[in-house]
Amino acid sequence: MKEFSLDEARQVIRDVDPQYIDAVLAAATITSSRSSSFEDLLECLRFPGPPASMAACTLYSRTKRSCHKGRFSEDYDDWRQYLDDSGSL
Repeated sequence: MKEFSLDEARQVIRDVDPQYIDAVLAAATITSSRSSSFEDLLECLRFPGPPASMAACTLYSRTKRSCHKGRFSEDYDDWRQYLDDSGSL
């Protein structure tokens, strides 16, 4: 199985049209690295399924944002707004 360094994962996740499996593996690298940025995590939200889910979990964990009434957001615009409003970006 392919593994990416954090820099390689950043390149993949910012690619206009990466192979989906590469996006999944890149998101796994990004979400497991304490050196990844909020911008890196936001980019992962562009890919539905596991990349967005992993990124959202990491964003919730890092920001301590609560899931109100079970609402688990994987929405890019929602997270960007939340991070902007909280001064995290």
